[in-house]
Amino acid sequence: MKKTAVILLTAIILALCSCAKTGNYDTTTAPYKYNADAASTTAAPVESTSAYAPTGVDESWKGNYSLTYVYIRSGESSTLSELRCADRFMSSDKASGISSYFIVNGNDIDKYVVYPSDGKATHELLKDKSLSNLSSGFMKISKVDEGFKSLENVAYMGSETVDGRACEKYIQKSYENGEETATATVWIDSQYGFVVRLESVDANGEQTLSWELMSFSVGTVTSSDIVPALDGLEIIEEAEDATEY
Repeated sequence: MKKTAVILLTAIILALCSCAKTGNYDTTTAPYKYNADAASTTAAPVESTSAYAPTGVDESWKGNYSLTYVYIRSGESSTLSELRCADRFMSSDKASGISSYFIVNGNDIDKYVVYPSDGKATHELLKDKSLSNLSSGFMKISKVDEGFKSLENVAYMGSETVDGRACEKYIQKSYENGEETATATVWIDSQYGFVVRLESVDANGEQTLSWELMSFSVGTVTSSDIVPALDGLEIIEEAEDATEY
């Protein structure tokens, strides 16, 4: 059993909830970044259908939420779910059933990773860690970089409703030597400021990356909703703070 908790994300293993050097809990190895790194100085602005009207961002949802999203990369799809309350967090992959749990234990955190098909689970004690520093997989991939909306190769395309949520729609085009190389269509939640849906295609119009929030609720999760199913499993104890920093 690997020491790093894993969860299947598309065809690649997603490193789930490993501690970063900053003390935050990383839950994805390759978050999508909204920036102009791929655009040259010859990047052309994109035409927009209407003017952008700034909206406030409310991050209060991060303390208590339930969500499910579908992530597709290179044609491979994964359905992932997350639950969060004041003292617990869980992330799970629907296909494999692999789930990771972070449970507050005084000044520490008990970390469990459940592998149901193997009949095993790992336990690790994270000393002097705070759940408030946890940044989940969805939080990471759905985060909009500061300044994204004002980039010259980003255009505001108006308002749309996605999965029942009011969103601001944007188009971002990347260029190299004056040639268009990729296009991303992004729907940003008007209330909470995260990406509800993203579709990215290459210069040939082939989809390279997408995800979409399928369900989302705030303030309904309790500790009893986040309990690892350990009965009958072999529990493998790992060294305290075995997670790499």
